[in-house]
Amino acid sequence: MSPEHHQALIDLVSRLVVAEDIDDHANSPLELLEELLERDGMRTRMDGFELKFLNYWVSTEKTERWRVQVRGLLVGQALHGSPRQRVMAARLFEPALRLPFGAATVTAGADVVAEWHADKLRLLDAVGEIVECAPEPMVRVALAKALRLHSEHDSHVASRERAAALLEAVEDDEAWLLGAIAWPWEIFEPAEVEARDRRLAVMLADRCEDGRALGAFLEQTLTEIVETKLSDNPAVGGPVLSLLQDATAIYAESLWKWGIGHAGGPVAPLAWMALAVLRAERGDVDADLEGAVKSDDAAVRRIAAQYLGSADWASDPTPTEIAALERLAGDEDPRVRNLISTSLPRMGQIAPRLAVRQALAPGAEEGDGRGADMPFHTVVEYGLDKLDDEQLDALSARLTGVMEPGYAAHQAFAELGRLDPRRMVDLWLARLRREREEDGGAGYRAVPYDDFRIEMLPGTGEDLVDLLGRLLEPLPTLAGWRRRELARIFWRLVVPGLRDDELDEVVAEREAEIEAAWQAIDDHGGRSDSDLVALADFLDETPWQVVLAAPNAVALLLERDEAAGGDGHRPLAEAIRAAMSYGGYGRTLGEASPRSAETARRAGAAIDGLEAGSAGARLFEKIAAAASREIDRDRRQDDEEMLGWH
Repeated sequence: MSPEHHQALIDLVSRLVVAEDIDDHANSPLELLEELLERDGMRTRMDGFELKFLNYWVSTEKTERWRVQVRGLLVGQALHGSPRQRVMAARLFEPALRLPFGAATVTAGADVVAEWHADKLRLLDAVGEIVECAPEPMVRVALAKALRLHSEHDSHVASRERAAALLEAVEDDEAWLLGAIAWPWEIFEPAEVEARDRRLAVMLADRCEDGRALGAFLEQTLTEIVETKLSDNPAVGGPVLSLLQDATAIYAESLWKWGIGHAGGPVAPLAWMALAVLRAERGDVDADLEGAVKSDDAAVRRIAAQYLGSADWASDPTPTEIAALERLAGDEDPRVRNLISTSLPRMGQIAPRLAVRQALAPGAEEGDGRGADMPFHTVVEYGLDKLDDEQLDALSARLTGVMEPGYAAHQAFAELGRLDPRRMVDLWLARLRREREEDGGAGYRAVPYDDFRIEMLPGTGEDLVDLLGRLLEPLPTLAGWRRRELARIFWRLVVPGLRDDELDEVVAEREAEIEAAWQAIDDHGGRSDSDLVALADFLDETPWQVVLAAPNAVALLLERDEAAGGDGHRPLAEAIRAAMSYGGYGRTLGEASPRSAETARRAGAAIDGLEAGSAGARLFEKIAAAASREIDRDRRQDDEEMLGWH
């Protein structure tokens, strides 16, 4: 950024901060100043084919005139700006005090750090100006966060002592309480977290005489923290739970009622804790739960779903709790459904049969984001071999309906492949039919992008050929791009976890399965024009590795038609050659591609084992020639770039 841009940016911010509508915008103009406070940075440059990352250090002398103006803006806004701008100005002292460290590979030396000592003292003096005017708690807690690190770890005694004195002046009990709520994730050690939560619980108890007062205080505090942008993610769950457990009679029931009455507010997510504590105390909260479940307000039902999602009740459920669980699993609100779905794995640890029954319950939405995978995880953990026929049918319906199968859904497919492989194959066909006939709904993906390297169809030999043939039966009836989807699931069942950059490590372990797959393709259907078009579309999606892994089987597929006097092998050979071009020829910088070299080597070896002039031999000759051309092109481009032609 040029000097003119630095000054123009400061002038722009100076105008914006006095505008009447400054707080109507999502971001504060003061945030634009943060880049001017940096003391180091990173540059990149090319060195031949290598991208290098380099540090640069900001000059104290050249940037001082801008830093003086920025300090003045921050002090002025911290004292005289709107509540939100006061907090933002105080927050910016944290990056302003940050010493140069080294953005790339080289750590800043002691001499570089020492250059900024005087500037740091001037910043601390600016903080002192603000502190002398007794700012409100929100500003004090932002300043305390900026000062704490330097009061403990600054290498210069003068600035460390100055920061410590300022920290002592701003961090009273009220500022500490706000900081503990605003940044609960600042500490990680369990003992420190527990001590912090206990102290905060005591402070809340001193301020709030009952649950209603607690709810009102927390709502005001959390709202102010978010609105002033002191923190985007405040939380107070741990201390509130501690307080509820220590003084259930005083806080639990009144906080529950307050939360239900303010279900749209920031404290509402804490209300379920009150109900859970009451459940542990009384053993029965059916009346409270039933009222929340039947509420017309989705926010109230979400509180009930959070309580059910905790699963603390699941070891000894009441009929009302089971009925509530089943009702909310099919709720019209997607967040309610998701809360129930994501609770199933935890419930499965406490009451596995109840969790499985809920996971397979009819009426639940199949496409609820991350929650869609939780029922499958629950069932897999329980064990598919323990399911009866009705439950297996329910699982099949869920696997067919899920918008995009995730990791746990693929695990369920794999377990089905072990127990009933024909059912598993039929499920993938059902997904293709649903996408074709019913259009599955927005976002429905019959064959997902990833198979998570999960083997879904164990077994080799004739059984595998028969199962893969069953999968190919609807091929002529599918539209072009759905034939490609069928090919993707076909090859995933044969070689799970196939990636473009793998050959020997995956394919070598699946040679028998690959041979069976090509046999199933060879056995499939007739050789009418429509059959050949469908098969060519299917082969166009063939992974390049399986072509090189079974050249004799590929050649047999082509040569059988050629021997019969037809020319159907031509579109099939062209489709296979096109499939090779999608991954069989790779390129790298600075050297010939190992993938292209391996393709050329394997194709050459295949030619030696095939009859000269046959359809199979001609195909692999074209593949070998294409790989060799790619290697030459790669080498020529590397030579040109090294000579500086580009």
